[in-house]
Amino acid sequence: MNDLVVNMMSLSSIQQNSDSLNYEDFSITDFIADNLASHSIVFKKHGIKVENLIHEQIIGKADLKKLPFVINNLISNAISYIGGDPKIIRVRYEDVGLSYRIFVFNSGDNIPEDVLEKLWFSFYRHDAARMRNEGHFGLGLSIVKGIQDAHSEQCGVNNAEGGVEFWFDIGKGSFDSNNKDE
Repeated sequence: MNDLVVNMMSLSSIQQNSDSLNYEDFSITDFIADNLASHSIVFKKHGIKVENLIHEQIIGKADLKKLPFVINNLISNAISYIGGDPKIIRVRYEDVGLSYRIFVFNSGDNIPEDVLEKLWFSFYRHDAARMRNEGHFGLGLSIVKGIQDAHSEQCGVNNAEGGVEFWFDIGKGSFDSNNKDE
């Protein structure tokens, strides 16, 4: 119950304080690697093969107090819903103009097409019975959406061959904060 209250307060805070983001430039490459490393024990425990395809240095600009929730939620969801043999989580990116799109793929079953957009609604759970047993309340993806909306960035989900791929955008940053094009 405590987790539910904390998540509801987080969502409310994000929705009310979207103007108070503290943007800073950071290495997306390191950010993703560090967040994957923080889950390494769980990956090993569940026999999950992790493929981080972000090798070159890419720089983003975001609020680093809020953005970790986005990647951690998508990785946690990937772990919860992973299936297949081998079990795979793959992170990759695409340059989409003013932003980098970060994809988090997990092997397993596709999500029914009529459910994909509902996943972003508060308290919606595709497999409610299973997730209730794991302590999930259906708020994580709505918080992800709130954080992305606060950053004026997008997020989404697609069925992919052999699994599901969630994605979110991070605005581009630069190495030299004194020479930014505004």
